[in-house]
Amino acid sequence: MAWCGSPQTAGSAGTPRPWQQYCLQQPPPYRLRRPHLEKPRPREAPSNLAIIGRYILTPGIFRELADTHAGAGGEIQLTDAIRLLIRSGRKVLGIRLTLEEPRFDIGNFESYFAAFAEFALGDPQYGPGLRSRLERLLERTGECRV
Repeated sequence: MAWCGSPQTAGSAGTPRPWQQYCLQQPPPYRLRRPHLEKPRPREAPSNLAIIGRYILTPGIFRELADTHAGAGGEIQLTDAIRLLIRSGRKVLGIRLTLEEPRFDIGNFESYFAAFAEFALGDPQYGPGLRSRLERLLERTGECRV
């Protein structure tokens, strides 16, 4: 999936080339036809689109991962293996999310905790109890209310 974001989010996700060049023009899902950049610096990002890690993959990805060298951050990047699939002509599809559709980056503890809290507090079964517990905790520690 691709998400429209700001230049400040560019380094936290893979960034596709400008959308019209990156995808075949067709109704969604879009067939990806060009490689993307993994975690570019904001100034180097070719667009305001970000790839978010929600994938459905075939077993062929494991062959590509075996041939993938460490990339950004010294890690083997799944997106590099997906790039190999695109370059070899295999079908890779993407869906473009709108700005109104939320994106939760769970690549670090702070954003993981924020995403977890939002989903947990919104849960109809467990959210009210969690909210009460957090309010009591914040009152006890002298912090502001939830």
